Amino acid sequence: MSPGFSESTWELLKSCGTALCVAETEERTTPDVVTGAFVYYRFRKPTYTDEERSGMVTRIGEHMAAGRDVFAYFKHEETPEGALSAVDLLRDLAG
Repeated sequence: MSPGFSESTWELLKSCGTALCVAETEERTTPDVVTGAFVYYRFRKPTYTDEERSGMVTRIGEHMAAGRDVFAYFKHEETPEGALSAVDLLRDLAG
């Protein structure tokens, strides 16, 4: 279990039907645990490898196959990389 998170954290979120925001930065990542009827991702690294993007497509595809809505956002403050990554992700999911 990750520091600051426990089974009781997941159970509380689930009992309220609240989705955990799975956020990642260069320093840390929130555990990818489904706690609500939808999932919420915040991809905040400046860049992603092809392997990382492939993992995103796989995981999001699994959520969609399970009937969950997915909300995914990329960092967008300084460069167009976030928007370009989002386009690539959508293309791969449709693909």
